[in-house]
Amino acid sequence: MDAFRSHAARVARENEKFAQKTAAKAESKPKQEAPKLMARPSSLRAPVRRKPVSATMKAILDTLRKSGKVMTVPEVEAEAKVEIANQPDIVAALQHNHKVIYEDRGTVAVLKYKARHAVSNIDEIRDLIRSHPEGIPTSDLLDAYPTVVKDIETLKADTDIRVILNTETKVFVLYPKDPVLDLYAADSDVKQAWAQIKVPDNIDLAKELHLAGLSHSGSAQKRRTKRKAEEDEQAKKKRKQRAIKLVNVHDMGGLDLRQELPPSTAAAPKK
Repeated sequence: MDAFRSHAARVARENEKFAQKTAAKAESKPKQEAPKLMARPSSLRAPVRRKPVSATMKAILDTLRKSGKVMTVPEVEAEAKVEIANQPDIVAALQHNHKVIYEDRGTVAVLKYKARHAVSNIDEIRDLIRSHPEGIPTSDLLDAYPTVVKDIETLKADTDIRVILNTETKVFVLYPKDPVLDLYAADSDVKQAWAQIKVPDNIDLAKELHLAGLSHSGSAQKRRTKRKAEEDEQAKKKRKQRAIKLVNVHDMGGLDLRQELPPSTAAAPKK
């Protein structure tokens, strides 16, 4: 029992010495700071993602058109959420865009949307129509200012403006009313007779023209199509056949089919 106690006491003393020695070594070593993350060089940093030029230009034009006012570049950048000043290609595109008025004022550049017609209210549109007897399509006024559509609808009910639908473009055209035309207004019976004229559809019109012995655009197109098909067929017949290239002639027992064979000596069959 005494031997066991003495052994346990010796182990405890050795453990205590080892712990003291380890603590002394730890205190003698200089403290190491935690490693810091090194900043990435600017040349290796991921570039800031920018919108394509087309998307950036669309955002700028939409912002300028909705505003209708002169805006500085920082104002456009904040409103459209795009970058302009640090993109030379965008600046060059704005300077050469016919829809943008770009003015460099030294310390800052200003932008303004340039509509097809410089009008800003309904009275200016009315004056514009009067100065254009050939008419103004409504599509040419849609980018003038934000409330232009409402003013166009008001002008359609104006007695001084004539509104005619272009059947080809499906766009309304605004014409100034010519007072001279009122001097030659048709009588009511003429208007009624004109309204009673029945305009046949394309099928009935073609049938009536055929019965009258007259041609129409549809029959002419059919003749052109038929003539073109006949010309193509004749061209195919005149086309030369491609020469057939024979290979591996040596595998045919020395017979070369490219050479003319002697005439056959066999007697012709009797009739």
